Amino acid sequence: MMFTVKWRGSTYEDEELEDLFAPILTSEGICYTFNIMDRSEVFTKNVAHYTDYFSTNGKLSEWSVETGYSEKAGTEAYPKRTIMAGVKGGLSITFLVNGDDLDFVCGDSLQGFKITLHHPGEIPRVKQKYLRVPLDHSIVASIKPNMMTTADGLVSYKPEDRQCYFSSEKSLKFFNSYNQQNCLLECLTDFCLDYCGCVAFQMPRENSTPICGAINLGCTEQAKAKFLESEVAYKIQHSGKNSKNKDEPHEKSASEKCNCLPSCASLDFDLDSSQSAWDWKEYLKVESQTSKWNAKETRTFNNSHFSRLVLFFKEMQFMTSERNELYGQTEFFANCGGLLGLCMGFSVISAFEIVYYLTLRIVCNLKKYGRRYWSGSEELLESREESKNKNDQT
Repeated sequence: MMFTVKWRGSTYEDEELEDLFAPILTSEGICYTFNIMDRSEVFTKNVAHYTDYFSTNGKLSEWSVETGYSEKAGTEAYPKRTIMAGVKGGLSITFLVNGDDLDFVCGDSLQGFKITLHHPGEIPRVKQKYLRVPLDHSIVASIKPNMMTTADGLVSYKPEDRQCYFSSEKSLKFFNSYNQQNCLLECLTDFCLDYCGCVAFQMPRENSTPICGAINLGCTEQAKAKFLESEVAYKIQHSGKNSKNKDEPHEKSASEKCNCLPSCASLDFDLDSSQSAWDWKEYLKVESQTSKWNAKETRTFNNSHFSRLVLFFKEMQFMTSERNELYGQTEFFANCGGLLGLCMGFSVISAFEIVYYLTLRIVCNLKKYGRRYWSGSEELLESREESKNKNDQT
C-alpha cells in the first residue's frame, strides 16, 4: 500500500521499507509504524508476541524521553532523526489502494488511512487521536512537539503531590518504561481479562492468557466503556460538593487502582494540516514519460486510488515546559521578609537589634555595673511610680 516513500529527500525502494516501518497490532488491525522502539525495549520478557510484530529487526534505540539522544549517537542513529525543518527533512508517503479491496462494512465505512503520532516508546492508540488521509487527496502536516519535564527539586515530593511519576518510581507488568498511555493500556487489559475472561488481540498479554474471538467482540467493547465509566463516576463523586466525603470508605475505580498519573517527562505532538484533492492520474501521465513507469503500467491504475501524506517539523527548535514547585524555601523566606518589611518596617538589622537588647546589652551592663544595674533600675521604677501617684493626686 506504500507506493513511494521519501525520507529526508531520499527515495526508498520496496525492499528497503522494512528498514523504515515495523508492523504492529492495534485496535484497527495491522498497522505500520515509523521509528518505534524494538519490542525488547518496549515490552517486558513475560509478554507473548506473534511472529515479527513490534520488531525493528534488531535496531536498538539510542534515545529516551528523559535524556534525548545519547552523546555517541550520530546522524544515522535509531530512532531516525531529521537534520532540518521543512518538507526537505520530512517523511513523504504515497499510498496505493486497489478499488477491489475497499470495504464499506468494516469500520466506519470511510475510506482512506488513519495516521497517529506518538513518541518511540509509546504504543499508539489509533482510535483516540488520529489524522485521516482520504483517498485521492494530498495531506501536508507540520509537526510541533510539546514536551513537559520536571525539575530535579521535585524528586523528594510524593508522586501524588507533584502529580507525576519519574520513570524509576513505578514499574509496569507489561512495559519496561513508564508512561501514562502504557499504564492505561495495561490497566484496561487487566480490566478486560477480569470482565470477559480474555483480552483483545492487540492487547499485551502473557502466553497463557486467552485471546477474545469474534464472538467476544461485544464484551471487549463493553469492557472499555465500563472502564471509562468507572473513572468518570469516581471523579464526579469526589469533586465539588461531593468532595466532603472523599475520606469515607469507597470502592476504587479501575483506573484509580492503577493510579496512572502522567509521566514526569512526557512528549506529544501538535499538527497543523491542510488537504486538497489530488489529480494523480494526470501526475502519473507526466511521470510515465520521465521515469520507470510506462503508459501500459499507468493504465493498470484505473481502478486504483492514490493518496499522499507529507510530514515535517515546523521549526528547528521548540520550547519545553518544566513542572516546578510554586513556593520553595527561597520564595517562602523572601515573601516573609517582604511582608514584614512592608507592614512593620522590619528588616534583618531590626532582628539583630532585638537579639542585642535582650541578650548582649543586658550581659554588658551586668558586667559593667554589677548589682548596681539592677538596684538602679529598681530605684528608677520607684521614682516613676511616685511621680505618677503625685500626678494622680493632683
